[in-house]
Amino acid sequence: MPHEHNGDICRVKDLDLYTIRKQQYEEIDKFWENWKHLKKTGKQQNPTYNPRDIAISLGLLTIKDSKDLSKNDKIYHKWKDTCNNLSDNFTNKCDVYSSIGYKSFIKTYKSYFCPIRTHVFLDKNGWVESKNIMEYSDGFWELAIDNSDQDDILVIIDCYL
Repeated sequence: MPHEHNGDICRVKDLDLYTIRKQQYEEIDKFWENWKHLKKTGKQQNPTYNPRDIAISLGLLTIKDSKDLSKNDKIYHKWKDTCNNLSDNFTNKCDVYSSIGYKSFIKTYKSYFCPIRTHVFLDKNGWVESKNIMEYSDGFWELAIDNSDQDDILVIIDCYL
């Protein structure tokens, strides 16, 4: 991991890729177990962990009005059955769940759960930018590391534009 005195700076060869991958798969397993419960019951299992928000951001869960449900919407929960004190504006809303299996989920979304994520990096050829959040699934982070020289310096900057 990054050098103690340099914060978010390290050489590629100093990354503890084993620990990064271990943390990644722990997050995947945590999400998947909570996701299965959410799909089955429509309710969160753990009040301190919100798989619903993650699923929405990944496109695994969509919100529809019950009158807009189609025959392809096989797994859904009506808000009026899973939530208390809904206003009239929301009683017809439903959470519609993707029926993705575990293997497809891993293949498509594993990079999202990496503890180090980026949308852009600078290499010897200039800026390399992902097109959208789902490009994580194409191994954007792995591409940045795998194509780097082991002595390249990695600087991680957390910024919001």
